[in-house]
Formats: sequence, structure tokens, C-alpha cells
Amino acid sequence: MSVFRRFKAFTILVVTSMVLLSACQKESGQTFSPGQAKTESSLSGSVLLGDALPYPGLQPHHFSDEPEQAWRVPASNTGGWAIDPSNRQLARAFYNSVYLASNNTPMAWTGNHSTCTPGTTSSEFKDAVLARINYFRAMAGVPANITLNATFNAKAQQAALMMSANNSLSHNPPSSWNCYTADGATAAGSSNISWGHNAWNAVDGQIQDNGTGNHVVGHRRWLLHPQTQTMGTGDVPKVGSLAAANAIWVFDGNAYSTRPATRDDFIAWPTKGFNPYPVVPVRWSFSYPSANFTNATVSMTQGGTSIPVALETVANGYGENTLVWRPNNMTASQSQTWPKPTTDTSYQVTVSNVIVGGSPRSFTYTVTVFDPQTAGVGEEQVTVSGSTSPPANTPATYTFNPVAFAQQYEAYIAEIAAATGVYNAETGSLNVTDGTDSSYTLVYSGSGTNGTNVYRLAPATESETVEFPRIYIPSSNSVLQFDSKLGLATNEQTAAMQISLDGGASWQDIYSKTGTNSGSVEETAFSTKSISLSAYANKLVKFRAQYRHTGYRYLGTGTNVSFLVDNVQITNAQQSVAENIQNTGSNTNFSFTPVSGKRYALTARVIPWAGYPGLAWGSLLYNETSAAVDTQPNAFSFSAQTAVARSTVITSNAITVSGINTGAAISVSGGSYSINGGAFTNAAGLVNNGNTVRVQHTSSANYSSSTNTTLSIGGVTGTFTSTTAASTGTYALNVNKTGTGSGTITSSITGINCGTDCEEPVITGRVISLYAKPVTGSRFTGWTGAGATSCTTSTTCRVTMTEAKTLTAHFDLVLTAKTVGSGTITSTDGAINCGTACSQAYPNQATITLTATPASGYGLYSWAGCSAVTGNTCTVSAFSASKTVTATFRPLVPLTVGIVGTGMGKVTSSPVSLIDCGTDCSEAMVTGKIISLYAKPVTGSRFTGWTGAGATSCTTSTTCRVTMTEAKTLTANFTSP
Repeated sequence: MSVFRRFKAFTILVVTSMVLLSACQKESGQTFSPGQAKTESSLSGSVLLGDALPYPGLQPHHFSDEPEQAWRVPASNTGGWAIDPSNRQLARAFYNSVYLASNNTPMAWTGNHSTCTPGTTSSEFKDAVLARINYFRAMAGVPANITLNATFNAKAQQAALMMSANNSLSHNPPSSWNCYTADGATAAGSSNISWGHNAWNAVDGQIQDNGTGNHVVGHRRWLLHPQTQTMGTGDVPKVGSLAAANAIWVFDGNAYSTRPATRDDFIAWPTKGFNPYPVVPVRWSFSYPSANFTNATVSMTQGGTSIPVALETVANGYGENTLVWRPNNMTASQSQTWPKPTTDTSYQVTVSNVIVGGSPRSFTYTVTVFDPQTAGVGEEQVTVSGSTSPPANTPATYTFNPVAFAQQYEAYIAEIAAATGVYNAETGSLNVTDGTDSSYTLVYSGSGTNGTNVYRLAPATESETVEFPRIYIPSSNSVLQFDSKLGLATNEQTAAMQISLDGGASWQDIYSKTGTNSGSVEETAFSTKSISLSAYANKLVKFRAQYRHTGYRYLGTGTNVSFLVDNVQITNAQQSVAENIQNTGSNTNFSFTPVSGKRYALTARVIPWAGYPGLAWGSLLYNETSAAVDTQPNAFSFSAQTAVARSTVITSNAITVSGINTGAAISVSGGSYSINGGAFTNAAGLVNNGNTVRVQHTSSANYSSSTNTTLSIGGVTGTFTSTTAASTGTYALNVNKTGTGSGTITSSITGINCGTDCEEPVITGRVISLYAKPVTGSRFTGWTGAGATSCTTSTTCRVTMTEAKTLTAHFDLVLTAKTVGSGTITSTDGAINCGTACSQAYPNQATITLTATPASGYGLYSWAGCSAVTGNTCTVSAFSASKTVTATFRPLVPLTVGIVGTGMGKVTSSPVSLIDCGTDCSEAMVTGKIISLYAKPVTGSRFTGWTGAGATSCTTSTTCRVTMTEAKTLTANFTSP
């Protein structure tokens, strides 16, 4: 409960205790107003710190030398990092990979000043701000797992709009302000606020805490407060005369929660260890929870030499208690930045007489300031190992050494060739990447240019670029050469040619020219610059031209205020003509398949943080493919020979084997082959590159006939064909018809149409097709004759006229058997066996016996079309036309008879003598059949009549005719005298 009351009191009091934060970058001609940091509690007193003085014109970006970044912060990796800054390589990598990834992320603001719509920014933009906050916290050694709260974001967005819309800053804005909202006012009282810049630049400015009113570095202390877990960010861009603004919500209610573990016992900025110079402020700070710094002192040495320090007034209440000082008595003006060191510079810091728990303590640590674009001595490098002459067209595997802090690795495989081409802005020149503002065109043509066209970089934004996208590999004598001319430029405008060693993720100057603010153009004519690239020998590099400004600049896009570049070329170097980058995960190996005759450069690099750019590529391994075994020759062909003599040995033209580098298998089918004029053989063998080969075979014995011989060498085939000459004579072709049936014979030549024309002379050697077509009721049954040896029962017969030939087509009559009802018909010869309808051709005078077999529950009712019928058997004899026989089957129904009376007798039946009652009094009869029943009394008895349901049509006659339309029952009555 006490914690709640204390925090609640703090919430009320913070609105009255403020420190102003200076604004950052602004456009020329504007003044700026400072922001204000908030105090923690009433213990700090109500101290109002002075505002920064107006700055006349555009202020420089704090980190003017930092490389630009082409990456974006990955949404999946915005914090949670633990960094050991005592490792220079790790601190350098963390800056180049994570810190720089935030830069230049598009804001995508959806708001509007005129309608007071705060809008929102893209999730990528917020991630970039969040990653920058967590970068500083990780470097400082406090938990770097800050997340953004959506409610804080929305309210901070309203606060940022209020600051921008009013071109002013206040933690307690009046309700009369433009675009005032209660939520925005709440955020203003809970946030670090900046005006004149936003996003990651605002985070940088709040860490720097320059300006007259920020001597307590309150904004830095809140950003690095260990207990903080969630923040919010609101950002608005500059629109017309309304400046950019930012609000970072820093009060999440955890200020008095248990202090989490930190890397060091204290929180220092710059931190203990290696610090990239762009993030080193003029004001240094040392924080310790609940410490008394009233009588504390600071001493600094550099290389054994004491450095004077100027202590700032101690003020508690801004996060943890903190001591602030300025080394070398530097002035913490808005534009002041830490100078870029030429070499790593270490400072030993001792903070003495710090009262902790009532006892004095001293703390000593070392801060090393370094240039993050300069590699350190002994950095862990990725070195690729493997064959320098791998076989072509075969997968080759390469390995590289692990690096301690790597999360992932990337392998780079490039096919390389000598560097050629010139970037000269002319039509057909090499492609470039346009990084200029949309207010003008990159390529300029007109008076004063170097030739027809040049690349123009005008001072439209802080950085205008043209990137030359090829990857180059310089040698020790490589030179970058280009023509350029710089127009009017202030001493805060720089024209540069830059190099990237990490694929364009970051850039550094290899040539630069800064303006002199003379009021005259810096160069009156184009001049050629030559830059040695020996320092970058055997490295993967890219180039671009850049025109940047860090403060005052000449406005416009004309050539008189621009940096003009032309004829860019790299000599004595290799270039990548095709490349492949493989993310190998945590594996330290990769594979690729080299192509014969190609040269390659291989390397790999470390990715310390997933989703962020990797470090510079490691040393290069060059390889050139060795010739692989090649037994597959180039295609070959033989010239066909025509009109050759029959049954003659024919030899082909010679072919020359090419395209193999070792002996290849040779084989032949349909003939033989000879190598280099040797003996002909049909046995498989070997042939070498440059050998000549012929094939031969014996031509056909027939006229107009082809013979093929196929030669195979290493799986590649070619076929030699010879065709015999056509015959000059003719042979007679005769066709006949026979059989009981009828049909016609036609042919593929005019003349045969039998029926009427059954003979025709045919040129010797010609192939003729004959077609047999039976008439309805007949069937073709085959070809016979001396000329039909190669023909089958098909209606088509192909005949080669090597002599006179006679063929006979057989047509026979067709007997068709059909059934009505359920049953089958079979023939004694087995040719007919069907249940519905089937047919078979038979020669004349044939006698066919058919048998009807009823299905279960059926009986044979009748035959039709038979020559003779005996029971279930039908005989068909000597039919001279097609014939159809039908067997009709009907269901069986029962006929039952009985005998009654005082007399005696029996009952029989016909035509089916199945009933013999006394003994057999019931039988199944075929539906529709007429059955006669006969009553026969014995001697001494008399028949008196028929009774029963089936006897309706019967009389007293002893004979009763019954039609079997259904089941029937009859009774014969016998009496005795």
C-alpha cells in the first residue's frame, strides 16, 4: 500500500518538476524550443532548468558520419539482447547491425495537422524506435526487453501532434493549445518529449541530452531506468512550417518495483567498455541507486594524462541518482558531438566519494571510444576452406570456422570475371540504383555537363545517392576512377564517393570534398579523381556517390548547387557476374555445383542477431573448376543414300567425334562401324575425341526399300539410312473371292475393285494395301493364296510386289442365334454360346446343331428358323443366305391332378408325358403350352368327370385340354357300379 501511495504522489508532483530537453534537427530559417525531462519525486525539488538558446538555422544531425543502412528492424527481434561491450568486435557488430538498422525506416504517418488527426505510424517504424531504445539499454547493461504499449503509443501520438502543431514543448500543455486532447496532455506529462526531430533521432537526442537545460541528463536516465518494462512512442513528421515531434512514454508504473539485475553494479553512459563514437555524448553520467553524489568527484586520464572535467550540478529525482560531467570542459551545445577518433581512444574514469549506504565508495572503469567502421586487431574472421579446383558439374562442399557470437551464417558464392564497363549516365550505360529525391531526375543533360549526360545529386534531402550495384573484388593495384564537379556548397555540405564491405548495409567515405562556404562554385570544371583500392584487396565491395549535409545548405536542384558525377569505373579488379547467398543457419558449411570453365569467389560472414544484416564478408577463397570427365560427344549425323543397288554393301560418310575429353563407349545396331579407316566391326568399343567413324550395311534385296544402321557414342546416336532404287517393271496382282457369303475387295491403288476389276499390273517393289469388305449378313474370315503369306484375318492385307501375286478373300454366311426369355443356345462345334444373340460364319452346305438350355425356372417354349426340331435341339442344314434361329423360353408353372371317387383309374398327359397319376401327379409346365390330360378308369370303374379350378373348360369326356397360363389343379372322378 505504501508503494501505491508513493507512486501516486509522484504522479501528481511530476507535472510541476521539469527539465527541458533540447530539440534536434530543424530546417534552415527556423528556431527551436527545448523539450523537458520529468522528475521522479518531490525529493528533487521544483527545479526549473533553463531553456536552450535559439539556434539560427538548420541544426546538424548529431551523428553526421554514421553510415546509412539499407535494412529494416525485424519485427521478431526488437530487443532482449545482452551485450558485453568489453568485446570490441561485438560492440562494433552491435552498432553496425542493430543500431543502424533503425535508420531511414518509412514513417507512413496517417495523421493530419489541419484536422488535428494524430494518426499513427507503421509498425515497422515503431519497431525501429523500439530497437534503438533497446540498443542503448543493452549497451548500458540494463534489461533490454522494453516493449511498446498500444495505449501508451496512441496517447503519445496525440502528444507529439500537439507539440508539432504548436511548434513548442510542454509537459503540461494548456487546453488552449492547437489540437489539444486530454490524452495528449496525459502523455506529455508521462513522456520524454522532443521537437524538431522524431523516432530514433529523438532517442539519440534524449541519450545525448545536449542543451543548456539538460545538465541532469534526465531523458537519458528515464530511457535507461532498469525497472522500466513498457514504453510508448508517438511521432509526427515535419509538415511545412510545423516541425517534427516525438513523445516517448517512459512512466509505466514500475519505477519503484524491485530493481532487476544489471550487468554492472552501476549504470554509466558512455558505458564501461567499447563505445562507437557516434553514440558518445558530451555529457557523461554515472548512476547508482540511492547514492549520494553531493561531494563526489570525477577524475579521467587518457594514456596516463589527466583530462579536466566539469561537474554538472547534482539533481536527483530523474530515475536513479546520477552524477554528470563534461570531459575536457566541452560545451554541451545543441550542435556539439564527440569527435571521430583516428584510433581507439581509452579513458580511465574514477568516480570517488560516492556515499552508498552511509559509506564512501569509489568506482573505476575504462571507456574506449572507437570508430565502428574500422575493424579491430584480432577480430574473429570467417575463413572458408575447401577445394580451389573442384570438378565441374559435381556438388562441392566448403566449410568455415565458427565464430563465438554468431547466431547464423551466410555463405556467398559468386561467379567472377574481369571488371568491365563504365557508369556514364548515357543511353545503354550500366544500370544504377537511384537514391535521389523525387523532386528532380538523377540523369541530367545540358550545358556544362561532361559529355551528353551526368549523374546529378542535388541537396534536396540530408542524403542523396546513386549506387553502382555491381559487386567488385579489388586487387592490390585496383583504382576507382571517376569525373566529378561540385557546385556551391557550405562547410556543412559534403560530396563523397563511398564504399560498402557488407553488401550495401553500411557505407564509408573513400573520397570526400566538403564545401568552403565561399559563395563560389567549388569546382569550375570536371576533373578526374583516382582512388587506390589497395586497402580493400580481395574483399567484396560496392560503390556509390553521395551528397549530404549536416546543417546549412544551398537550396535548389540546379547543377550550380549539385554534385555531378560521371564516367565511374573500376580497373584491375574482378566483378561478380552471378551470385548466390545462402543462409546456412548455425551450420558452418555450404555446397554448390560449379560449372565447367567458370571462376568463383567464395566467402561467408557472421549474422550475430537474426534478421539483422551480417558483418563484413570474410576472406575470399577463389576456385576454378577442373575439367570433369566428359564422355558425351556433340551431336553427329550421317547423310542418307538413295537409289542404291539391292543387296549391296553400302558405306556411310565419315563423322568426326568432338566434345569429349576421354574415351567414350561406341556401339552399333543394324550394321558395323570402322574407326579411322580400320576394319569394320559390330563389337562394342571405345572412341576418342577427333576420331573419324564410318558405318556400313547391306542394302535391302527389295526395290524401294530402306535399311537403317544406328551408331551410339557416349549415349548420343545417329542413324545411317540407305534406300534401294525403284523397279522399272511390273507384276500382276490378282484377287479372288470365295465362300458362302458376299463382299468386295478394293486397294490403295486405282484399278482393284473386285467385284468388277480383280486384276491389275503393279510396279515392281511397290507396297499395296488390299481391303476386304463383307456385305450385310456375311463375314470376312481370312486371306489365302501364295501372295497372302504375311496377311492375317484382318480385313487389310499389305502386299509387296516382288513377284506376281494372287490372293483370295473368304466371305461366309452368318448364322445368328437369338434367345427370348431366360436361357442359352450352344452349338455342337462350340462356335455359338450365347444368352441373348450371337453369330458365326459358316461355309456353304454346313449342318449346325443347336441346343437350347433353359435357365432355372424356365422351359423351352418354341424354336423358330430351324430345319428340324427334336426336343431342345434345333438342326440348321444347307442354308444359302444368312439365317437367324430363335429359341423362346418361358417360365414354368405347376400342373397338379388328383383322383377321387369310389372307383379307380389313372391320369396321363401329352404332348409332354410327365403326368402319370397314380404315381406322378404334379409337374412344372411351360407357360402357354396346351396340355392334354387323359382319364382311364380300370375295369369295373367308371369316369364321371373333371373338377377343380383348372377344369372350367373340361367336360365329362375322358380328355381335358388345359392351356398353362397359370398354375392349375384338376381332379378326375371315378365311381364303381
